[in-house]
Amino acid sequence: MEDAKKQMKSSTCKKCFQYIEFIKMEKSGKMMPVNPKPLRVITERGEVINGYLPHWAECEFADDFRQKKEK
Repeated sequence: MEDAKKQMKSSTCKKCFQYIEFIKMEKSGKMMPVNPKPLRVITERGEVINGYLPHWAECEFADDFRQKKEK
């Protein structure tokens, strides 16, 4: 998680005005908005996974940012 923190940038959500950070996704290289408080999840196997909650999971305006798919 320390490596991810080095690649983070901070900002404020343009809709809800909550403080957010952006983390660079390893596979795609894209920046994803996340809530700044780190999470610790324990799996059924007892494995501990550290990470961040995507901001769109809690932002009431998340749909405003989703790209519309053309038909």
